[in-house]
Amino acid sequence: MDELPFIPEVIMVACGTGATLAGILAGLRGRSRVVGIAVLKNADYLRQEIADLLLQAGYPAYQNYELITDAHHGGYGKAPPELRQFCREFSAACDLPIEPVYTGKLFHALKKMQQAQAFGDDDRVLAIHTGGMQGARGFAEASLIPPQV
Repeated sequence: MDELPFIPEVIMVACGTGATLAGILAGLRGRSRVVGIAVLKNADYLRQEIADLLLQAGYPAYQNYELITDAHHGGYGKAPPELRQFCREFSAACDLPIEPVYTGKLFHALKKMQQAQAFGDDDRVLAIHTGGMQGARGFAEASLIPPQV
């Protein structure tokens, strides 16, 4: 977070194992609010995984995060038509390729949260694109696979 001139009020990230979210929590040292979007079903166990990862790395069990476990679109690697369409439209509109395994679920959840007014008017929200574009290769639709991948 040292590269940003500010600490965002909200930081969002896709979660598979919880390791990236735990690392963000460690770096923030209790500041900000972190929102993890679980990409797999039945992911409530990730709360304990995150606490264990922090403990193993010598950090306290920070609680300044929320784990959203109902934005998985059917589970890991699942990509219903609505999500694939969202990924295509988002990638085209923002010139930022996303895929339906991780980053598509993250940005779709962010859009839904924004529509539900889940953020304060002055909140600066940072969504972290963790890469993972190899996830697009598993889908037949060529439009999900950006030319640079």
